Amino acid sequence: MNDYKIIFAGPVGSGKTTAINTLSDKAPVYTNQSASDMTWMRKSKTTVAMDYGTMVLDGVEKIHLYGTPG
Repeated sequence: MNDYKIIFAGPVGSGKTTAINTLSDKAPVYTNQSASDMTWMRKSKTTVAMDYGTMVLDGVEKIHLYGTPG
């Protein structure tokens, strides 16, 4: 099995967590916590560490999905 990685990076609210949730074959690992800085004006929760999910393509390739904090 071949392993690949995709890293989603961008500012707060750009859809990194949503992308991982949409693409992942299994339930993703989320690191969302209540926002405690100016982010709370845009949304109540924000990613504080790496979100993680996986996709398996044709049973022979695995793609690891990572989302960075905004």
